[in-house]
Amino acid sequence: MLSEQVTIDADGRSPSGRGFRTLANEYAQFAEGLGSRWGDETPLPYEEFAGLYRELRRTLLRSALGGVGRIFTSLLRTPRARQVDTVAGRLHDLWRAPRRLNGGRYEPRIKTTTDKAWARKNGTDQVDIANTDYKRLPRDWQKENRDSADVAVRLLRDGEKRGADLRSEKFMEEASEEVHKAWLRRNGEWAPAEQKLPYRQLSELEKEKDREVVRAALGL
Repeated sequence: MLSEQVTIDADGRSPSGRGFRTLANEYAQFAEGLGSRWGDETPLPYEEFAGLYRELRRTLLRSALGGVGRIFTSLLRTPRARQVDTVAGRLHDLWRAPRRLNGGRYEPRIKTTTDKAWARKNGTDQVDIANTDYKRLPRDWQKENRDSADVAVRLLRDGEKRGADLRSEKFMEEASEEVHKAWLRRNGEWAPAEQKLPYRQLSELEKEKDREVVRAALGL
């Protein structure tokens, strides 16, 4: 039994208190030892079934532990983290929208990932980022959208705290300028000359790219 109560906030979105984290840590320790406690020895009397039994065991372990692990990971994420993921997903969909083909697929865009866990799971380090939903992308190909989303969500929360009109043109331009500054800090070394300019000197086309990030955070 846990020494502390497991509590979840009223709308069910995020866990609170140390009790839930204690439960998650205990689960992690249990998961680490479960594989070794459930040995490879087959309880069946026929050796020809041993291989099938061991494969079934591996499949059940992967499915059970992976599923429960994803539940704990989701519950332990903060509302802000989930908001960032939502905005990042919108940005990915905005990027691939012009590539949409008849039938619902997108013009392929094949990239190489350095996410070893993703590559092991998928048996390749090649990913079609246009035909892969944001949540299923490797972490390195989520990063830029996630970083932009993180900036935009922070700007919206700061704006709310100071009572700014988040739907006003003034807020849009101020927030878009901050999005551009943050993008330059991340990408300034390789950015084309026309994108290295201060926000107010950018072309309308380039400004729209920054505004899109703010709109995605606003849900527009």
